[in-house]
Amino acid sequence: FRVYIQETGMRRLAFIFAILALPCAVGFSEVGQAAPPSDAKKYIENIDPIVNLTDEEKTVITGIINEQTKALDDYKTKNASSLQAVGDEMTKAYQSQDPQAIAHAQEDHRAAYAPIFDLEKKYADRLDKALTPEQQAKLKDTRLTGLIKSFATPNQLTDQQMAAVKAAANHDPSFQNLQAIRDAINNILTPQQKAAGVKLYAMHLTRNRYLKAKITEDQQTQIESACDQLVKDPTLTYQEVAAKLSEKVDAMLTPDQKRH
Repeated sequence: FRVYIQETGMRRLAFIFAILALPCAVGFSEVGQAAPPSDAKKYIENIDPIVNLTDEEKTVITGIINEQTKALDDYKTKNASSLQAVGDEMTKAYQSQDPQAIAHAQEDHRAAYAPIFDLEKKYADRLDKALTPEQQAKLKDTRLTGLIKSFATPNQLTDQQMAAVKAAANHDPSFQNLQAIRDAINNILTPQQKAAGVKLYAMHLTRNRYLKAKITEDQQTQIESACDQLVKDPTLTYQEVAAKLSEKVDAMLTPDQKRH
């Protein structure tokens, strides 16, 4: 495949897939995003331009993050094999494009990572409380903006759409509010924007499935054209589009490509 998803889009797409798989979200990559940071210095550097930290606040934050890192590392070390197993299951499920397998993998992932989420929530709350109410509000809005932009990929929302999503989500970027944020975005996207999102994710899944097939330029053009037709049906999810697209790709592969 020709590079279909630009570097920024890939980072956001990976973030979205993680969000879809988990009951809560932590460790966002954008500036000003939430814990759990593994490096106190980097975390402080990220949020300082937004909230203008005092020296005392930096000291408190450093202590919290160091304590958090040890707690998380201890848990992950003790449970390394089970965490690796659910991670492998998740990868295979998405590669298979089987909705039931994906749902089962997500459930196993949630169960295995529940203690980690509890720890992360505990320390995220402590980090928030280390800030003043004004600082918390600024950071909260930055986090929410980052979430919305990530969920809306590949679409760039208008200022009016962004404001509408924030209002519908009650200006709440908390872990428990992720579904409300997704719903709010879905409700304000135009049909064209929704189709663009479905195409991005469907093409990503299809691209991963046929990485070793050495798809030709002509075949890729046919694949993208087929995807454009499929996403015109607003009732299809990106998984369903990817499944139908895979049928079309299988039909156009040469015997040599199929062996790979």
